[in-house]
Amino acid sequence: MTGLTANLTHESNLIKRDIKQAISSSNLSADKQKQTLINITNGISTQQTNKQIPRQHVSTQERQALITQQTALALKALPLAQDNAQITTQIKANVTKKVDKAIKETNQTINVLITKSKGLAKDGYSKAFSDIYSDAFPILILSSFSFLLFKKRDKASEIAK
Repeated sequence: MTGLTANLTHESNLIKRDIKQAISSSNLSADKQKQTLINITNGISTQQTNKQIPRQHVSTQERQALITQQTALALKALPLAQDNAQITTQIKANVTKKVDKAIKETNQTINVLITKSKGLAKDGYSKAFSDIYSDAFPILILSSFSFLLFKKRDKASEIAK
């Protein structure tokens, strides 16, 4: 049993390292990278590779905050004389499109990372189990031939005694 535990721990560490490298090489923001790494690592640590993970990773509140922040920045860049409701509405619509596109790309990137990590985890855990059994297989084969070491007793002579 300790061999299996050691194999699982080793594979888990390798999986986490590979996932960390994949996330750090992605184009996600530092905060999203950190949050994604924590979420995926927790899933791997609890070995919940079959658990359904949500496909949307940016909340409505985060989306609205991004839109508000980007709109405010765009409005600051305008001269004060042009500050009217029509321009504000147009800027907000453009910012909303850009934010929604960025959120869609972020969700796609995170979903790809999750899918990749699930595959790595399944393969790694399968390898951890198969390594134990492949190591034990020769012993099983050799022990199955142990019957050759003992003399065969004749049942008829046993009964006559």
